[in-house]
Amino acid sequence: MNTNEIIRALDAEISRLQQLRSAVAGLGATEKRAGAPEKKRPGRPKGSTNKPSPPIPPKRGRMSPEGRARIAAAQRERWAKLRTPAKKTAKKSAPVEKTTAKKPSQRTTPAKKAPSAKKVAPKPLPPPPEPPTTAS
Repeated sequence: MNTNEIIRALDAEISRLQQLRSAVAGLGATEKRAGAPEKKRPGRPKGSTNKPSPPIPPKRGRMSPEGRARIAAAQRERWAKLRTPAKKTAKKSAPVEKTTAKKPSQRTTPAKKAPSAKKVAPKPLPPPPEPPTTAS
C-alpha cells in the first residue's frame, strides 16, 4: 500500500464517521423520554392576555355631621378656657414681667471626659542586613 491509498481510506472513514455522528446527534435532540413531564418555561403562559384589574377606590374615613359638631364644640370650649384666665389676670393686677432665673447647677466644674488612648508612633524598622561580600 502506498501513502495515497492510505490517505483515501482515512478520508472515507472520516466522512463515514461524520455521517454517523450527525445521525446520532439528530436523534438525541428530537427524541423525548416517554412519560416525562413537559418543562415549565419562564414568563407568562401562551394565550394569556394582559387584562388590567378594575381599579379599587380608596377607602376614606367618613365623619357624620353630628360627630364633626361635637368635635368643634369641644375645641371651642378649650379655646374659651385658654382665653378666660388671661383676661381675668390682666384685669386684677398690672402685668408682671416674668424672669426665668436659671437654677444653679449642682456641678461647679465641667464633667471630665474619659482619657483617650494615646497615639504612639510605630517603632522604625531595623535596617536590612548587609549582603555578604566576596573577597577576591
